[in-house]
Amino acid sequence: MLRSAAVGSRVLSPPYETAVPLQDFTAAEKSLLLGSVVYGTDQSILGRLGQLAVAVTRDPWVIPCLLLPPGEDVHGWLRDLVPMLGTRMAIVRVSSTTALASVGQIIDAVQRRPKPTASDLSTYVSMRLASPDLGSLLTPQFQEALGGESASSAHSLATYSRQFRKYGVLTARDWRAIARLAILLRRPSRLEGPGGRYRDPLSFAQGKTLHRHIRKYLGMSLSRARQLLGWEWIIERALLVAHYAADGSLHQNT
Repeated sequence: MLRSAAVGSRVLSPPYETAVPLQDFTAAEKSLLLGSVVYGTDQSILGRLGQLAVAVTRDPWVIPCLLLPPGEDVHGWLRDLVPMLGTRMAIVRVSSTTALASVGQIIDAVQRRPKPTASDLSTYVSMRLASPDLGSLLTPQFQEALGGESASSAHSLATYSRQFRKYGVLTARDWRAIARLAILLRRPSRLEGPGGRYRDPLSFAQGKTLHRHIRKYLGMSLSRARQLLGWEWIIERALLVAHYAADGSLHQNT
């Protein structure tokens, strides 16, 4: 089923130069690179949503992109049919049902996606690790990281620390830092402010702190991180670096 549904889907992977058929990857049983964008070319919108659902099921970290011809829209009931896509979908308006989008259009659409909510981030982690309980613990941590109510209003830090130890090495502070990275790095072109100084809207005290966190949680340099689109790859990479495992193993693509 995955191979047949891959026919007609295309992938735009780093360094985002040319889109290639998804079938090239499925036939070779290769995982998609972190930061990859997938879009479908089926004649119907429902068919394209199905293609995106298949791609996200196969490689959960990919960015789903929907090409919408004139007169078409994604109504709420259509989104409800494929809840795994939710607010993650990038939307590109194209001139007809057979028209394709340019690389620039796809990149712009990904950059325009709304920032992920605390629920989006915790849902992704719980899905990847097949652990709804962990997702419930993470939501208040991510809410605090994104400027919301302090997580300590629900449980004490000691309680959170004890609960997080059941799942792996990441502490409440680590998870909050990862959430901030997901917001900061999802639009890498907007990281740098006037004079080459890094914007710091989410409590990274200095540029050095940002560099240190990227090295610690993502195992790469800032310059490398700025080459990748989206926020999904950031959570995925953090799970890999911290040696978390899902049902089976997290992929080894970097």
